[in-house]
Amino acid sequence: MWELVRIAVLSISGTLVFIHVVKNFFGGGYCAHSKEKLDGKVIIVTGANSGIGKETARYLAARGAEVILACRDRVEGRQAVREIKRKTLNRSVRFEKLDLSSFESIFDFVNRFRLRGSELHGLCNNAGVFHVPYQLTEDGFDLTLQTNYLGPFLLTFLLLDILKESAPSRIVNVNSEAHTFPKSLDVGTLTKHYTEEDQYDKFLAYGTSKLCLLLFSSKLAKLLAGTGVIVNSANPGNVRTNIFRHFPVIRDLPAWSFSRFLVWLTFKNPAQGAQTSVYLLTSPQVFVTGRYFSKCSEDKPSGLAKSLELEEELWEATLEWLRPFLEKHGIM
Repeated sequence: MWELVRIAVLSISGTLVFIHVVKNFFGGGYCAHSKEKLDGKVIIVTGANSGIGKETARYLAARGAEVILACRDRVEGRQAVREIKRKTLNRSVRFEKLDLSSFESIFDFVNRFRLRGSELHGLCNNAGVFHVPYQLTEDGFDLTLQTNYLGPFLLTFLLLDILKESAPSRIVNVNSEAHTFPKSLDVGTLTKHYTEEDQYDKFLAYGTSKLCLLLFSSKLAKLLAGTGVIVNSANPGNVRTNIFRHFPVIRDLPAWSFSRFLVWLTFKNPAQGAQTSVYLLTSPQVFVTGRYFSKCSEDKPSGLAKSLELEEELWEATLEWLRPFLEKHGIM
């Protein structure tokens, strides 16, 4: 009998060790080991009311930074501020309303920030949407494209002068392996308006928006060379966050199903997902710019993401798309 108990205990122990090893392998562990103090540093994190963004903000606040949680949801944003303050004992954490699907919201956010006369040492473009149905924003663009690319582009563009004046400073654009989904990119069709008869591919729309963000990061890094502002992209991997709220294949998995267990086993938690962003925002070992990182190490983006021709074409097209909004506010 005791032999059977011993065998059972060894089997359970072995299974638990195996699960631990597999989970750590997929989770990527915790690689942002720098304990660099950030006292006096001001950093904006978009979409910081939950998930990766909230964990990124928490890490930064724990190191003494003044952190602005730029979020669409006031209730969740303020709740996240209270939670981060309680956990880090850092009182310099605040919420600011920001909806990346609205250019007016972005302008209002930037104007409020300017009125405070603050420096800006870091901008983490973390907020994004995934697998949402096709819909146009109030500005006339696809919601996925605007939230994941045009909004971060405009926000960054409007804050560039402050980032340069506050240098050394850093911009981190949170990207995704999904940038490899598109096998081609026709810049001229990015602002196409779909009809009910058209086939809108939600996966492809997401991947395309992330490819655009990666091309933007590369171009911006070149334009900022020598200014003391570095720009890099962070791939957090597959992370269990509410970004999957529009994706029923994962959202609606039964609590005790094997599929739900596999997601738990192979997806990162938000703290693990935040590691590369935190590393790029804080580590004194990051000197490069215009690169793509995963698990706190430089990674290779897709071939399309390295196209200088696409980079230039997209940059010029984006400025044209934004021109009416920039001219309205006397910027161009």
